[in-house]
Amino acid sequence: MRTRAALFLSALLAAAAAQAQTTLTFAPGEGAIRRGDLELRAKFSGIATAQDAYDVYALFDGRVEEVIGELFDFVTPKNVLAKMVSGEMAAMIDSTSRDALAQMEKRWKGVFKIYDVKPEHTGIISALHTAPKTAVTKGERLFTVARKIMLIGRNTERLYYVPRPGMTADVSYTRDPAVKLTARVTGVVPLEEEPGFYRLWLEADQIREKIRIGHRFDGEILLGKAAGAEIAPRGAIVEKDGRKYLMTEIETGLMNFEEAEITRRGNTILLPEPPRTAEPGKGEERKRGKDQKKP
Repeated sequence: MRTRAALFLSALLAAAAAQAQTTLTFAPGEGAIRRGDLELRAKFSGIATAQDAYDVYALFDGRVEEVIGELFDFVTPKNVLAKMVSGEMAAMIDSTSRDALAQMEKRWKGVFKIYDVKPEHTGIISALHTAPKTAVTKGERLFTVARKIMLIGRNTERLYYVPRPGMTADVSYTRDPAVKLTARVTGVVPLEEEPGFYRLWLEADQIREKIRIGHRFDGEILLGKAAGAEIAPRGAIVEKDGRKYLMTEIETGLMNFEEAEITRRGNTILLPEPPRTAEPGKGEERKRGKDQKKP
């Protein structure tokens, strides 16, 4: 004998509903359980910020002759950020024509030297504090380099599944999606005023692109994935007291008025119907009508 889930499982749900003083009904439509792959991603948006920054200083009293590094450049200890000369060398350069400059540098090589200013660690130039032909003193700040990039933002869609530290994300620059990086979630704080939304902190795993610090980036956090899973429509699941229920088709064997033998569970499911709400004002209108009839 073949029967729908309403013949058996509805009795269980009806009992639970009666205990909660609610009535559970089902829409005429049906759904199905499928087997396949499922991947959950959370969209978010945030601002790139400089973290773990350090300054690059002038090597001696002199002049910054040339500035090579630009804001947001990716740099390594091998890159030259600027070229410096002493005050004496600066005076000689200013008094020498451009055509004779190369010959002068060759003649005075080893005596007057042009020095390369390089970063100490790999990172992104987050600030420039100098300009070409600028006189500086020893220890004066020339550049600020960030060794880490953090993204501070929030998810843009309400989430059922909460992000967790350690999850990975694909991120791209809002104005130029070709600029991409990967990031790792380091912090999650729920927003009390907006359930399902979270303040997010993500750290860029590797800095290899021209990251615009202070600009907006968009991305997706990989929340999880499952292969070969049984998947049901979210709307078909009924939640009560922290437990989840699904009204599925079954086949039965022996039955009486109290119990039934379940021989097989099918893939067809019934969809719960949202509870109906009374139209605004209808109750008040009926109440006023009754009151008006009283003598």
